Amino acid sequence: FPSVRFGEFGRWITLVGTLARISVLGVLMVMMLIVARAPVARVGRAAFAEPLRAFIIGFAAELFFVPFLIAASIGLALTIIGIPFVAVLVPIAIVVAMFAFVLGFTALACRIGEWIEDRLGWQPGNAFVATAIGFIVLLAPTLAARFIGVASFGAAPAAFVLMMIGLTVEFFAWTIGLGAAITTGLGRWYTVPPPISVQPPQPTASATAF
Repeated sequence: FPSVRFGEFGRWITLVGTLARISVLGVLMVMMLIVARAPVARVGRAAFAEPLRAFIIGFAAELFFVPFLIAASIGLALTIIGIPFVAVLVPIAIVVAMFAFVLGFTALACRIGEWIEDRLGWQPGNAFVATAIGFIVLLAPTLAARFIGVASFGAAPAAFVLMMIGLTVEFFAWTIGLGAAITTGLGRWYTVPPPISVQPPQPTASATAF
C-alpha cells in the first residue's frame, strides 16, 4: 500500500501526538479526581489487592465489548420496538466504557503514587500529587521513547525498545484498571475484604492467678 513519509518531521509529529494524548488524559484524570474521589480510591484498592483477577476481567471486557455491542444492536434491530433503542445503546455503551477506562487508569495511577510515597516515607495526603506520581511512572517509558527518537536518529533501536515497554506498561495499566472498575461497579463498592488482624491470645484466669 502507498504510504506518506514525513522524514525527520515525522518524528516530531509522533512526539506532538503523544504529548497531546497525554495532556488530554491528564485533564480527564484531574476531572475524575474532582468528581469521583471515593470511587477512585475503591477501584485503586481493588486493583492492588487482586491485580491478576482485575487483569483477567478487564481483558475479557476488552475482547467481548465490541462483539457484545454488535450482538445487542442486532437483537434490538430485529424487533420493531427495539430499533429506536439502538441509537441510544451504542453511544451510552461507548461513554460508559470510556468512563470505566479513565476511572480505572486514574485509580491505578493514584494507588501506585501512594505506594511510592509510602516507600519513600512521604505523607502529603494529596490524591492529586499521588496520581501525578503514578501518572509519570506509567507513561515515562513512552515519553522517553518519543524524546529519544526525536533527539537522535541513531538511537532508534533504544527508542523502539522503550516504546514496546511503554505500550506493555500502558496495556496492563489500562486493563487492570478496567477490570477493577468493573469488579467494584465503577467504584460504587469495594469487593475485596480487608485483611484479618490476628489478636494476641488473652491470658486465662488460672494463668493470671498463678
